Amino acid sequence: MRTGTAAASASIRARIPSGSPVSRVRRAIRTGPLIALLVCAAFVVILNETIMGVALPDLMIEFSVPATTARWLTTAFLLTMAIVIPIGGRLRTRLPLRTVFVVAMGSFSWGTLLAGFAPVFGVLVLARVVQAVGTALTMPLLLTTLLNVAPAERRGRMMGRWPGPPTRPCSSR
Repeated sequence: MRTGTAAASASIRARIPSGSPVSRVRRAIRTGPLIALLVCAAFVVILNETIMGVALPDLMIEFSVPATTARWLTTAFLLTMAIVIPIGGRLRTRLPLRTVFVVAMGSFSWGTLLAGFAPVFGVLVLARVVQAVGTALTMPLLLTTLLNVAPAERRGRMMGRWPGPPTRPCSSR
């Protein structure tokens, strides 16, 4: 039997209807930091995805490779993402959120570290592939988590905070 404040808290929680404003506030408080963390992580991985276009000329000089070879950094990254994104959605249904997030951020961080110390162009391409695995796992992770934890009346607002893929079309006014 529980005693003290734990019993009182459990008793109060049991009496709050699931659809009440108090319940919605408690749920928003719990999920707010989670959503913020996922949105920040998605922003960083998407920024990494798009920044390569700006870095290609400098990388061509640094590694003494022609433009056709340097483009493999982007090509390998995007091909890896195309393969891993569907797998990431499936992993999210089979593994806990925390596990998938740690694997995604670990892969992204390891790839970033490897890219930073890449002595030759081939190692840099490999590092970009490892980064792409982390990026590809992060995208479905954020979307499915948003849809699962946000109350129905707040899903539109939460989806509006999602940075989205860099290739999404801009809306015209």
